[in-house]
Amino acid sequence: MSVDLQRKRDLGKILDDSFALYRAHWRTLLAIALVVVVPVDLIVFGLGLGWLWEGYQATPKGHVRVGDVTDSVVGLVAQLLVVTPLVTAMTVHVVREAGAGRAATTREALRAGVAIFGPMIGAVLLVALGVTAGLFLLIIPGLILAVRLVVVPQVVVLEDRRGGDALGRSMELTRGQGWFAFVVVLVTNLLVAVFTQLLLVPLEYAAKQADAQAIDIVGQMLGAIISLPILGVAYTLLYYALLANRAPQEAAPTPPSAPPPATLPGVPGTYGDGYAPPTPPER
Repeated sequence: MSVDLQRKRDLGKILDDSFALYRAHWRTLLAIALVVVVPVDLIVFGLGLGWLWEGYQATPKGHVRVGDVTDSVVGLVAQLLVVTPLVTAMTVHVVREAGAGRAATTREALRAGVAIFGPMIGAVLLVALGVTAGLFLLIIPGLILAVRLVVVPQVVVLEDRRGGDALGRSMELTRGQGWFAFVVVLVTNLLVAVFTQLLLVPLEYAAKQADAQAIDIVGQMLGAIISLPILGVAYTLLYYALLANRAPQEAAPTPPSAPPPATLPGVPGTYGDGYAPPTPPER
């Protein structure tokens, strides 16, 4: 499926094109997410936290267990610094290739994600630190910062920017378009959350009935495999929409045309520097 990435898009068009791209490239998108999510979750949760052999852990209402907090923090770090950056970078590559009229293979997408992983994790870490600080100090500034920095991964991949430069570029793209970006992020996440929960609730029930936390890992992996590529596609189309809305401001300046050659008064065919072209021989 070929898609015009340069066209202007509103929320509806971003959603339509996101799901259309997902349907067109679902094999590649699911494959790259599976290759990243399954090993990381098995290592972090299955082996590291022992979920593969533990019984189902249900937290009573009104209680917070230390183990749950630890698991949540470990899982969040793995998600933020490994899974999401890798899957997002690979998804951006798939969308970029679709914009060029090509279908990216799973191998190509994996290579592209691994190649950019170093710069990506550096920029994402800066985003995480900034947003976390904003949330701890005042919740609203943290949320605003999260929206303003939503296209940092796309900037890293598509514009080859690094670290603070990538963050600054995302802030620049969302300047004056913060509400638009916020609505796209909110609606996309709500739709994805509802869809994935419909799949995960039966697995959580099965984990409880079988008293097996391993089933919960399967549900967690399934949710990430399905949701991360959809979000990656939507945020990449958001990046292009933000860019298209700023196109008149960012149009490359037209190079000045060369001035016409000056002539010396009374001497036709001469230039201002005193050079005169040779007179063609008479025939």
